[in-house]
Amino acid sequence: MASSSFVSRTFALLSDPSYQDSVAWSEDGRSFLIKDVREFTATVLPRVFKHSHFASFVRQLNVYDFHKESGTFAFSHPLFVQGVKANIRKMKRKDVPATEEKSSNAELQGILQHIQVLQSNLTKLEMHLSSLQDSSTALQQEKEVIQSEIGQFKANCSRVDLALAHFSDFTDQISAFCTDRTEDSYEELLKAET
Repeated sequence: MASSSFVSRTFALLSDPSYQDSVAWSEDGRSFLIKDVREFTATVLPRVFKHSHFASFVRQLNVYDFHKESGTFAFSHPLFVQGVKANIRKMKRKDVPATEEKSSNAELQGILQHIQVLQSNLTKLEMHLSSLQDSSTALQQEKEVIQSEIGQFKANCSRVDLALAHFSDFTDQISAFCTDRTEDSYEELLKAET
């Protein structure tokens, strides 16, 4: 009987001295202890099992009928013994009762439905974001047009101000001319009467 990949990898990691700070065999070699759950989860699990889910690791131990020692993260199995690798071939997965399997399927269906709802919501959010981006682009273009029109309006106002200033100078000149002409005419009239 071939040994389980999970059980084999667990046995191998316990034999690897580079992991001894976070997980190691007990003194009698009949159980193993996870010394540093954080380090084990962050470093060992991703390297050996390609995930970092401690609960998933413990579930797998339970599937192979490992027993957790109360109050610690020590696990044991009668066939899982330090230095006796041949025993792991005899280890089997526990049979999953039909009710548990149905429950798991129902949970899985619930999770899949939840994922579908999340995907639908994500699609709606992406569409809304795209619409907002289009609106933002349109508003930016309108802003640029308005700024251009404001620039043209200011230029026109400057031209009008200049024209009014010229007109004011011109009216002052006409007024002065008329005043001078009126005085000259008045003096000529006075001379003519005398």
